[in-house]
Amino acid sequence: VTFVYPGGEEGRRPALEEVSFAIRAGERVALVGPSGAGKTTVTHLLPRFFDPTAGRILWSGSDLRDLTLESLRARIG
Repeated sequence: VTFVYPGGEEGRRPALEEVSFAIRAGERVALVGPSGAGKTTVTHLLPRFFDPTAGRILWSGSDLRDLTLESLRARIG
Protein backbone atom coordinates (compact mmCIF):
# COMPACT_ATOMS: atom_id res chain seq x y z
CA VAL A 1 0.00 0.00 0.00
CA THR A 2 0.85 3.63 -0.35
CA PHE A 3 -0.66 6.20 1.97
CA VAL A 4 -0.57 9.98 2.06
CA TYR A 5 -2.30 11.70 4.98
CA PRO A 6 -5.23 13.86 3.83
CA GLY A 7 -4.96 17.64 3.82
CA GLY A 8 -1.82 19.65 3.70
CA GLU A 9 0.00 20.70 0.59
CA GLU A 10 -0.07 19.11 -2.87
CA GLY A 11 2.75 16.74 -3.60
CA ARG A 12 3.10 15.80 0.05
CA ARG A 13 5.46 12.92 0.74
CA PRO A 14 3.76 9.55 1.38
CA ALA A 15 3.81 8.25 4.97
CA LEU A 16 3.99 4.74 3.43
CA GLU A 17 5.11 3.93 -0.09
CA GLU A 18 4.63 0.51 -1.68
CA VAL A 19 4.67 -1.34 1.66
CA SER A 20 3.83 -5.03 1.51
CA PHE A 21 3.96 -7.84 4.05
CA ALA A 22 1.99 -10.95 4.96
CA ILE A 23 0.97 -12.16 8.40
CA ARG A 24 -0.30 -15.72 8.75
CA ALA A 25 -3.12 -16.70 11.10
CA GLY A 26 -1.81 -17.15 14.63
CA GLU A 27 1.42 -15.21 14.05
CA ARG A 28 2.44 -12.36 16.31
CA VAL A 29 4.10 -9.43 14.65
CA ALA A 30 6.01 -6.46 16.02
CA LEU A 31 6.39 -3.24 14.06
CA VAL A 32 9.82 -1.86 14.82
CA GLY A 33 11.61 1.10 13.32
CA PRO A 34 12.78 4.64 13.84
CA SER A 35 10.48 7.58 14.42
CA GLY A 36 8.68 8.48 11.21
CA ALA A 37 9.04 5.02 9.66
CA GLY A 38 5.25 4.49 9.41
CA LYS A 39 4.50 2.20 12.36
CA THR A 40 1.57 4.27 13.60
CA THR A 41 0.28 4.73 10.07
CA VAL A 42 0.12 0.94 9.60
CA THR A 43 -1.79 0.57 12.86
CA HIS A 44 -4.27 3.24 11.69
CA LEU A 45 -4.83 1.53 8.34
CA LEU A 46 -5.67 -1.90 9.79
CA PRO A 47 -8.89 -0.84 11.61
CA ARG A 48 -9.66 1.54 8.69
CA PHE A 49 -9.26 4.81 10.52
CA PHE A 50 -7.88 5.69 7.07
CA ASP A 51 -7.94 3.83 3.74
CA PRO A 52 -4.81 3.42 1.60
CA THR A 53 -4.18 6.05 -1.07
CA ALA A 54 -3.11 3.22 -3.40
CA GLY A 55 -3.19 -0.55 -3.09
CA ARG A 56 -5.27 -2.62 -0.73
CA ILE A 57 -5.10 -4.46 2.57
CA LEU A 58 -6.41 -8.02 2.61
CA TRP A 59 -7.75 -9.95 5.61
CA SER A 60 -8.18 -13.66 4.88
CA GLY A 61 -8.27 -12.77 1.19
CA SER A 62 -10.93 -10.05 1.53
CA ASP A 63 -10.24 -6.37 0.94
CA LEU A 64 -10.78 -4.51 4.22
CA ARG A 65 -13.05 -2.07 2.37
CA ASP A 66 -15.46 -4.96 1.70
CA LEU A 67 -15.90 -5.64 5.44
CA THR A 68 -18.15 -3.58 7.68
CA LEU A 69 -16.27 -1.46 10.17
CA GLU A 70 -18.07 -3.25 13.01
CA SER A 71 -17.04 -6.74 11.87
CA LEU A 72 -13.48 -5.68 11.06
CA ARG A 73 -12.88 -3.92 14.36
CA ALA A 74 -14.41 -6.84 16.31
CA ARG A 75 -11.62 -9.05 14.87
CA ILE A 76 -8.80 -6.76 16.00
CA GLY A 77 -7.43 -7.31 19.47
